[in-house]
Amino acid sequence: MKKIYFGVLLAVLVFGVTETQGILKSERPKRSFLIGISPWLVPQYDNNVQGFKDALAEGGFIEGKNVRFIEQNPQGDVQKQQEIIRSFINSKVDLIYVLTAPGAKIAQSLTKEIPIVFSLVQFPVEDGLVNSLEDSGNNLTGTRHYVPAAKQFFAFERVVPYIEKMAFVHEKGDVDSRQELKEFEGLLSQRDIKVIDVPASDLDDLKEKLNKQKDAFDSLYLACDPFVSNGADKVAITFAQENHKPDFACSLDETLNGALVGNVVNFYNVGKMSGKKAALILMGARPRWIRTQAPEESFVVINKKSAKELGIELP
Repeated sequence: MKKIYFGVLLAVLVFGVTETQGILKSERPKRSFLIGISPWLVPQYDNNVQGFKDALAEGGFIEGKNVRFIEQNPQGDVQKQQEIIRSFINSKVDLIYVLTAPGAKIAQSLTKEIPIVFSLVQFPVEDGLVNSLEDSGNNLTGTRHYVPAAKQFFAFERVVPYIEKMAFVHEKGDVDSRQELKEFEGLLSQRDIKVIDVPASDLDDLKEKLNKQKDAFDSLYLACDPFVSNGADKVAITFAQENHKPDFACSLDETLNGALVGNVVNFYNVGKMSGKKAALILMGARPRWIRTQAPEESFVVINKKSAKELGIELP
């Protein structure tokens, strides 16, 4: 075990969590592991979980052979998530994998001992999940689906170069989208573009607020939170189309659903990054040794049908 411990520490210090698969295969402990997975809410996150499992398998941790998964989805319910994490603890899992900031915060509050790998969290430092991206200072590490506001807006303004007031659609109280709102406000204030905050508690609330303020903005941004991904995107996109207002989003699915532009990351690839971190932890690394990261690449996706309906000629 000393040899394993030293090998993993060297891998983390020298290679971070990039390409350590050869080390993982050669130094893998010969025992079985139990991992609890809680994806928090929407089916779109399934690709992330699959990427997580595939990366573990590439590292030699294969389902049915030397690793077993317990998967439970709380469907965005705080109490259910608490029950699920407690059941993982009682089952003595070796590692917990959670998606989204709300899901990760609950897991963090319930165990300080079991390693936690999180994913699809934009602002883990600001949310209090980790002390820094380099050293969490605790039992957590993870991956972000973060694309800077400047990068997202640049993709949008190349297609829609003249806007003055942008509605920011998000879930009321969501920790990640609050931070994202601050970032957009800081960016767009420098451009003399006003940001109209549209926080919603449910779909009916969102419909009411959008219709009530429809004359107050000329474009919409769909924030990166589970509420938007779980139906609010369709409400906002339908509103945008009916009122002839261009919109943009940070999710591929939302762009496929009709949003005009998206600067997005691949959820599967983000999941694979998480799986590599989990493999290092199962090898003996401590979560705080492993950097929290976001993918270097993002992809601009344009819905040509929406552009045509808006009368926009694509550059």
